[in-house]
Amino acid sequence: MVKDMQKYTVLGVIAFCLPLVLVAKEFRAPLVVANHGYDFDPREKAEWHTTFDADWYTRSADRSFAAHGVATGELSQLFFNKSSFRLSQIFEDCLVGQDTQYYNPFMRVITINPKVAYSESGVALTAGFSRAAATGRGRFGVRLRLPIRAVDTIRKDDGSRRDSQTEDVVRRCKNQATSDWGFATRLDFLEAIPNQKLEKSQVVYSDTNQDYITIFGADTRSQYAAAVYSPEGYAPRGTRVGVAKDQVSVTPLPGALSGLESNVIYRFNTNSAFAALAETANNSVPVRVANQDKKASVWVVSVHDDTGSETGAEVVGGASTAIKTSLNDYISTFNSNTYEWLHDRGYDFESSRQVGLGDLDVELYYDHEFGDRIIGGISALLKAPTACGSNAQENSFAGNPYRSHTGNGQHVELGGGLHFDVEARSWVMLRFDGEYRFALARTEKMCGTAAGSLIKNIGSEQLADVS
Repeated sequence: MVKDMQKYTVLGVIAFCLPLVLVAKEFRAPLVVANHGYDFDPREKAEWHTTFDADWYTRSADRSFAAHGVATGELSQLFFNKSSFRLSQIFEDCLVGQDTQYYNPFMRVITINPKVAYSESGVALTAGFSRAAATGRGRFGVRLRLPIRAVDTIRKDDGSRRDSQTEDVVRRCKNQATSDWGFATRLDFLEAIPNQKLEKSQVVYSDTNQDYITIFGADTRSQYAAAVYSPEGYAPRGTRVGVAKDQVSVTPLPGALSGLESNVIYRFNTNSAFAALAETANNSVPVRVANQDKKASVWVVSVHDDTGSETGAEVVGGASTAIKTSLNDYISTFNSNTYEWLHDRGYDFESSRQVGLGDLDVELYYDHEFGDRIIGGISALLKAPTACGSNAQENSFAGNPYRSHTGNGQHVELGGGLHFDVEARSWVMLRFDGEYRFALARTEKMCGTAAGSLIKNIGSEQLADVS
């Protein structure tokens, strides 16, 4: 069971500390061991009765139910709300402003696919003490249950093991179309690169008088650059990385970036109405995210012309030349591994293991016999925060989404319950029970989730009173 507990706060604005909605998550899977129901053994008739139990258990999960039904998805969807997402979606309104502290263009365009598995084993120790009441038809008692747990949250993806994620957004090679180095660069990445003052993008989607695109201050029209479509996650290869001028089709790149075909090399033209693609705060979150998805599938490729050249097929000039000569310098300015960038901000995706005691359950109960084979009961419940372990940070849910816990964030829980047991046969017992619990407020270290973001549990550490 996952419980949402929300507190709202507004904090200052820097790149990784934005207006926040603090969302606390308890990842709980209740233990069914030691829940034996009523013992119809005649020894229960004695005035005093004592029981001791030790139950071993193990369980694991690598998939989750995303909604009601039988369909499953990655377990990481429970942690982040999505199992695959662009990192811009962790920021306020899914917008990464270029004038913010610690700005990094890779954080604006890279998509990650976290994968995680959960496993747990342990022993639940239970002790029960009861005394007969109501002329032998009822029993007052207390049960104490303390689990010893080994909890593993295991990261399964290998995203951070690459030194650089540049190849996700930039490709360079020589091919049959050109003996000079050609390039293909994702449009959204070019747009994410700021000018030297970190004021605005190097991609301008409209001129004062006409709608067309300039990149690094250079014109894309007149076949100074071309565009190809490749689904996000599949970079162009071979002759699609740098194209000969005579290969560029007469088909203009549509301003809406819709209906694109993978076998067409598009040209940039005037009056294609590109202005609506600009990454501005004026767009709604759904429109912005839809535009981000479109731009992530459009690659700007260099155009080459060997006419009159003795050194091979040179880039024709304009945007092709500007991108080729400027891109490397700008890329070297930023950390090209987004996991390292997050690490520098105090956030890691790391496997975690926790071995130790869980929280102590205390149950005060009264059971009453309504017949030889029918028992009903009522109970008062207390969970005491006794959890501790080999890597105990029970009140911290920030910094690492995969941090394992053996308890419930050092919260005291109170509640009540009812049960109804029927011994249908000497070897069959039916049990119906229900409980209601609530946690008392306690300060926790949480991930601050930006207002308007689509992803939870990624953000700067914040203190929150959670109940």
